[in-house]
Amino acid sequence: MPAPCGVAGTAQAALSRVADLMEPEQAARVQATAAMLSDLPPPMDLAALMAATDPDLEDVPVVLADPLPVWTEGDATVFQVPDAVTGKVRSVTAELVHASDLSYVWLEAGQPQRNRVRRLAVRFDNELVVPLQEIFGAPPDDGFDRDPRVHILFAELEGPVAGFFSSRESISRVAVPESNEKEMLFIHTDTLDDPDWAAQVVAHEYLHFIQWSNSPGEQEFIDEGLAELPPALGMFGEDYPGPLVRWSRNPRIALTGWSLDESDRELHYGAALGYAAWLTDTFGVDAAQELLVHPDPGAVGVNGFLHDRGCRLSFDDTYADFSLAAFLGRPHLYGSGGLLGIRSLVEAQDPVWVRARTARRLRPHWPVRDALRPYATRYLEVVGDELGTPGTVVFQGAPQVAVLPGLDPVQPVLWSGRWGDRHASLTVDLDLRTLSPGAAATLESRLWWVIEEDWDYAYMMVSRDGEEWTLLQSDFTIDTNPAGNNLGHGLTGDSGGWQKVDWDLGPWTGQQVQLRISMVTDSADTQPGLVIGGLALPETGWRLDPADSVLAAQSDGWIHLREAPAVTWLVQSVVIDMEAGIVRSMHRAVADADGLLELEPETWPAPNEKLFLLVSPLVPQVTIPIDYTMELRPR
Repeated sequence: MPAPCGVAGTAQAALSRVADLMEPEQAARVQATAAMLSDLPPPMDLAALMAATDPDLEDVPVVLADPLPVWTEGDATVFQVPDAVTGKVRSVTAELVHASDLSYVWLEAGQPQRNRVRRLAVRFDNELVVPLQEIFGAPPDDGFDRDPRVHILFAELEGPVAGFFSSRESISRVAVPESNEKEMLFIHTDTLDDPDWAAQVVAHEYLHFIQWSNSPGEQEFIDEGLAELPPALGMFGEDYPGPLVRWSRNPRIALTGWSLDESDRELHYGAALGYAAWLTDTFGVDAAQELLVHPDPGAVGVNGFLHDRGCRLSFDDTYADFSLAAFLGRPHLYGSGGLLGIRSLVEAQDPVWVRARTARRLRPHWPVRDALRPYATRYLEVVGDELGTPGTVVFQGAPQVAVLPGLDPVQPVLWSGRWGDRHASLTVDLDLRTLSPGAAATLESRLWWVIEEDWDYAYMMVSRDGEEWTLLQSDFTIDTNPAGNNLGHGLTGDSGGWQKVDWDLGPWTGQQVQLRISMVTDSADTQPGLVIGGLALPETGWRLDPADSVLAAQSDGWIHLREAPAVTWLVQSVVIDMEAGIVRSMHRAVADADGLLELEPETWPAPNEKLFLLVSPLVPQVTIPIDYTMELRPR
């Protein structure tokens, strides 16, 4: 059984902790960056936001006033089925084909797979629910619809999805008229062509439901990684390593920052699965539930999980060990065996280094110039036969990074952060009583935003009492609402750089008010967010300047970037005897505070060996590529 902290948390650890490789001053700076970027906003409560910003909206019930009816097989009802890409909704009539104490399973009218759905429903009840809940936890019995059963609808879904869970179905129709007012999963009928695949999709989406009902606002790489685990746990007869294998051959896809490029999606799933599997292999299967229910998301949640276990480790340490383990093709770094995860990779293929198709050759006098996103890895190799006289590997990486592409990293700003299913708010008291009622007043703002278009929005709002809020309009806000997420007038999409955005405060002159800037995100595909360069009200002389060390504002999740986030450049070296197929040595190093590292590997490769270098930039939340160069200088 794995130790509570894995081998990495014991005296038998083969490699040093990342922080232990730094000089004290650098370690303090990196720690300050991590603390600065870990200010968490609360989970997004769409119903509460709608009620606060819509004066015509009555109180939104947190749970259904009346429990749902008891359905029997053969009953029919109408569901509203959203398009996973556009958010547009279509009405679908479905028949109940299976009812039990655990689930209601529905099939879209006119679909012929009734018997397959029934068999799958029985399998879900008898083979999946109990094991899934034992490992990952259970949803509460007293959920929104006051029914412990989950509704599963098989229908033709729009968009490139096999299925999805939507938390919007657990919001009252008072706020979301198209809500189904049921805790439910949507599964594409196409999956029924392969019963095992359909069962995997149901298990995957059911885990998203468990995740959301226990700890909403999780980041994708944890949420999706845990949801991908059941096949690796052997629940479907064999491991499902495909995405993991493909990612391990191309780990330049970042673990923590998911792109919107559909061609990268499988690789992101592979990275997330690999990391979740490595964690449970190293720390025990109990780690899955501990992570799932942890209130903090992403890397912050992993740090909390490690702290709760008394482990002297960080998320960066886990990524360092995991990326090396995936490269080596072992159950985990120290080869003591394991139950799942990276073992799937080993059984599916030779270790990555045997093929080395994605490793870039590092030769004398031919520097490598590249860029990597945080928590991605680049493989480079030095072939012993080509080495000649051993020399020095000189690495230079950018020591700091901006939070948006093109933004000056040293400019003080306020940043909404990059979180999914969260609501970050920045609130200031604004005294307009020095202005006559009805006088002109224009709030000037300098903003830069990269927000998932039509799904996530930023808002400027004003309130007299802190309870009811009025959304402000500008030349840049939109009122269209294709996915149902826009509260009224919001910023979305890409601003293309800094924009001067003006907001009319004339209706509130002569009054004491509160001004709030909110960044509201849904649960998937978050983008870098909103940056504030400054706010000013010329008519009163009031201003909010991020260059000030202390701001007269109440922040709930906004990050005051007073200095550029520091990048930790991790370089791990592995020498492998290619003929014997054995790892001869491993070494871990980090670049200094200026991003410089001169590395003389403890063991240079002999003629029949290869030296592999694994390069990874580490910095929380940031997702933009960071430049580096590496060269081999002979003596």
